[in-house]
This record gives sequence, C-alpha cells and structure tokens, in this order.
Amino acid sequence: MFEPSLELASASHQFRGARKRWPKDYEELSGFLKESDDEKFMQLQAVRFHSIRFAELPDGKLKIDADYSVDSANVRIDGMQLTAFDIDDTN
Repeated sequence: MFEPSLELASASHQFRGARKRWPKDYEELSGFLKESDDEKFMQLQAVRFHSIRFAELPDGKLKIDADYSVDSANVRIDGMQLTAFDIDDTN
C-alpha cells in the first residue's frame, strides 16, 4: 500500500545514502528520484502537495512538514523527523 509519508521518508534516506546529505527541498528530492527510482518518482508525483518543507536540524535529523491531498483526503505531516543511519549498521 502506498503511504506518501513513508515514501517521503524512504526517498529521503535513498537520497542521503547516495549524496551523503539530506535533500534541501522536495524539488531536489524529486529530481533525484526521477533519475534513480522511476516508480517512487511516479508515485509521489500522483500526490498533490499543497506545501512541503524540508529542514535539517542541528542534531542532523531531517524535519519534513507537508500538507497534501491523496485519494480525496487532505493530510498533514507535522514535524516528521528522520534520523540518519548507515544501512550496514542495521544488521
């Protein structure tokens, strides 16, 4: 099942793994996905974002705030914080 907030988190981690930093904004993330993960790019393009803000926090986390519509429902993400991790460390 497609869940935009989880897809944003996953895509942001993909970006960080490839670029060694968080995306600065949705436009940069979207451009990265267009080149590297066409399926995820197309899924997120189907979401109607009214606003979306990315902010790197002093502790190294990425904060995402977003308002969007999907499947005729309005949704808000307030302060989703992503923590950087090395995939090799999760085993």
